[in-house]
Amino acid sequence: MMATMPRSDTYLLLIRHGQTEWNRERRIQGNGDSPLTPLGHEQAEAVAGALRRYLIGSFYASDSGRALQTASPIVASSGQPVTTDPRLRERHYGLFEGKTQEEIRQTFPEIYMDYRKRLPDFVAPGGESSAKLQARAMEACTEIVSRHSGQHVAIITHGGTIQAIARYVLDVPLTVQWRLRLENGGLTIIRHSDRFPDRWWMITLNEVAHLWQI
Repeated sequence: MMATMPRSDTYLLLIRHGQTEWNRERRIQGNGDSPLTPLGHEQAEAVAGALRRYLIGSFYASDSGRALQTASPIVASSGQPVTTDPRLRERHYGLFEGKTQEEIRQTFPEIYMDYRKRLPDFVAPGGESSAKLQARAMEACTEIVSRHSGQHVAIITHGGTIQAIARYVLDVPLTVQWRLRLENGGLTIIRHSDRFPDRWWMITLNEVAHLWQI
């Protein structure tokens, strides 16, 4: 049975990509990339099955390879294209990308402690801040809503990007440390409505029941 929601509102179904080789090795990916593992492909298939409950009108994705690999089984039965948007990429970590936490500590000891504090304006060498990530991600979401009013839109993106969007919707400041882990293949649904003063609403956060079969 298809899931039904008020058609006057727009729902963004945010999917974190499947597990990658660098996820498994605990390396920072950022704008770098790494292919899905066999488990990552299974997660992509599982979330594709979960999304069949929804009448999805459009599909968007980060232009990173891991997001597009995850998107492939999701759109396979829809016959629709995936629109890529670089604003949906993961946060750019510059010279930190491809490194583990220990490698960062050894290579950049003078800035490692600032990095660990996760300050919203901290920028890794050659990267971007979490504040900039949130700004570009919400810009993309706002434009998607304006193009697809009243639809369900699937967006295949990244853990950091979804966290930034969730913080905005829930009004959690970037300065606040929170214990939220977004699983590979997890589903987060937000709603945009013109019927209430608060336009953005959280519907589900990191839904993972569809992954339990793996």
